[in-house]
Amino acid sequence: MSVSVLVCEYGGAVMSRCVRQNINEFLRRLDSRKEYPMLGYVDLYGDTIFNSRQVGVVLEELRSASRSFEDGEMTPMIQELIELAELVPLRPHRKLIFSGD
Repeated sequence: MSVSVLVCEYGGAVMSRCVRQNINEFLRRLDSRKEYPMLGYVDLYGDTIFNSRQVGVVLEELRSASRSFEDGEMTPMIQELIELAELVPLRPHRKLIFSGD
């Protein structure tokens, strides 16, 4: 099982994608839904979709997590997720999708 993260435009066109094995582990380690109210609810087995208004909070959570998980294994993946999320507000109707398996 693996989670992939996509940036999609209206109509479903995929603009960018991140597929890494450690996304699942990262999401499991975010066990505090109080500290991570958006990422803490990502469904590892289904799709979780964040719109352009929600992605601002997701970005804050990813940046916070990057400071919390400063081990070498997670840092590149978290940075890639931040870069993906930053693409969402650049154009109307984009969304960030965590697609579970």
